[in-house]
Amino acid sequence: MFEIQDPPEETRLTGRVGGLPPGATYLGVRESCVGCGDCVEVCPSDLLRLDADGLPRFAEALGCGLCGLCADVCAQGAIPLTPATRRGLDRTMRLEREAEATLRAL
Repeated sequence: MFEIQDPPEETRLTGRVGGLPPGATYLGVRESCVGCGDCVEVCPSDLLRLDADGLPRFAEALGCGLCGLCADVCAQGAIPLTPATRRGLDRTMRLEREAEATLRAL
């Protein structure tokens, strides 16, 4: 875990160290996130970490592919799907289905 200073209410910080996942607002995460870490576990770029308060934050400044997996696994709705992450999730799921089909064909 790492410590950062809290940004102003509802400030979007996506894409910077200490920033929130895509689509998330500070207020939304603060009110809804239970600190389960599912978003951290599913991030294929290994960019998310839970901060000292148990909230998801970017540990790296660049690299988020907008795959939407963090929003998809967030049972509390703290990380909402945006149009960009919805497209990314559709792409991610399509690629996963194609990979599974290829493996079955072998």
